[in-house]
Amino acid sequence: MTKRKTVSSRENTSTHEFNDSPPVDQNESSESIEPEPTLSTGSEVSNVQLDVQGRKSNKYWTVDLEDANGVIKEGHLRLKDVWVLSRETRIIVHWNEHGQPIGESGGLLGLFLGAVAGNFKNFPISYEKWPLVPTEPYKNGAYRDIIQRFFKVDDGQQKKYILQNLGRKWKDDRCKLFNDNYKWNLTREQNIAALPKGFGVSLEQWATFIDYRLRSKTQDMCEKNASNREKQTIPHTLGSKTIARKKHELETANKRVFTRAEMYPISHKKKDGSFVNDEAREKSEQLTLLQANESSTDDAYVKLFGKEHPGRVRGVGFGVCPSQVMKSSNSFGGVSSSCNHDFDMAKVRCMEVELQENKATISLLQAQVTYFINHCMGGKVPHDFPTATNNGVADSPIETRPSSTIP
Repeated sequence: MTKRKTVSSRENTSTHEFNDSPPVDQNESSESIEPEPTLSTGSEVSNVQLDVQGRKSNKYWTVDLEDANGVIKEGHLRLKDVWVLSRETRIIVHWNEHGQPIGESGGLLGLFLGAVAGNFKNFPISYEKWPLVPTEPYKNGAYRDIIQRFFKVDDGQQKKYILQNLGRKWKDDRCKLFNDNYKWNLTREQNIAALPKGFGVSLEQWATFIDYRLRSKTQDMCEKNASNREKQTIPHTLGSKTIARKKHELETANKRVFTRAEMYPISHKKKDGSFVNDEAREKSEQLTLLQANESSTDDAYVKLFGKEHPGRVRGVGFGVCPSQVMKSSNSFGGVSSSCNHDFDMAKVRCMEVELQENKATISLLQAQVTYFINHCMGGKVPHDFPTATNNGVADSPIETRPSSTIP
């Protein structure tokens, strides 16, 4: 029987060489409260349950914990609780078919990766870009000594996703560090002397980073990036929740696959059901019309938003390449549907959920019967009490455990 277990504090055994203490900033408010748009609308997604349950609680994450013996128990964790897990305990992370973390474990992992990337003892800011950060000792060391210390993840696709995610967060955090602390009305020397505290940055690294940011080439690149961001006029409304996690919640509740075209209005509507702006509403309406004339929803998506670029797929989420979700031409222009594959995967996920629910019910019934026999019948079962053998055929009664072993 699955046991609920709230982990609030344990002995701190985290002594890795990168960051031997939790980040100073343990404020989880941005991740703890995730906007859930009220999506009761529209012809784009009809006859489905959209107002689905996400997290069981906004105060903690409900995850599966595995000990050294392979025993799995349910735990309730906040970010700061992860850092003090015993060395025998790791968090099981659930992934979808595209190699993206999902469920509450995926949300907690994302929050944890942000804390790791934001401590620059783990990845120094003196390197100009993420690919230049040495694999050893930094990337592999952080993955082995920090991530795998607390989370049960493999060295294949899951490692690839996590390192890519760390790189993006590191880049964003490094940019924010400069914008928040560099004062343009002060000299270079004065800014270097004003070393930001609490981020794991040494004076030498801070000076190197400032010199990099003050180069004319770097400033030109920053201006170009800022200009490109201004062109992104349709923000999503999922908050800190990834589109992969939202899609998984919807598919689990409705027992069917949700396409990119269906996820577009879902991820661009406010709590009151209205679109985030007129442009988002117009795009959704155009997408609905195109679907009626195209052979697949992917074809309609590409026709409206343009060809996919190598390394990403719009409307699917971070860490997914076109080859993972669709068949495509060399230019990623002609896209064919992958609905059959997605539908099969959705059915598999639903069957897994039902199986876990059935196991929990069986475990509960077994515990209740054993308790009744031990406490109400003195540990003895009637001669004609039905039991079952390995082949499912009724057999003679079996002895029950002594009452002292019943939890």
